Amino acid sequence: SGFTENTDAVYGDIHFVNSDNRCLRHYSSKIFKRSLMRMGFIPAHPSFYCRRECFEKYGYYKTDYKIAADFDLLLRFIYVNRIRIKYLPVDMVTMRIGGVSTNGIKSRLGGMSEHLRSFKENGIKTNRFILSLRYFYKMTEYFRR
Repeated sequence: SGFTENTDAVYGDIHFVNSDNRCLRHYSSKIFKRSLMRMGFIPAHPSFYCRRECFEKYGYYKTDYKIAADFDLLLRFIYVNRIRIKYLPVDMVTMRIGGVSTNGIKSRLGGMSEHLRSFKENGIKTNRFILSLRYFYKMTEYFRR
């Protein structure tokens, strides 16, 4: 079961596929914990479904972020305002690999800068080293298809 009276948002797993629909990467949100957000981890954003009341209370996507608007929104909702979340062990989304946040080293560095900006705007201390640790975990996702 998904939404209940005690749940503000649900999230699950996603798969990235190539143009032949072959799975290249499985992103499981099972390991997600609020505390991991300081390292830049978030649940699989495309699988995140949230009550409208959270947007009305805590704000919408900030459109001045080019890469990390999803990260900023989830950081505000989950980490700062501690909405009630629930993981569903379901593959919710299949999507093509690519996009602005994964388009080479320049976009990854830009994404990290925007992550750092979001942390600062939300009064959370972190640094580039802590954020870079998540890339080691992300590499393992390519082997768990």
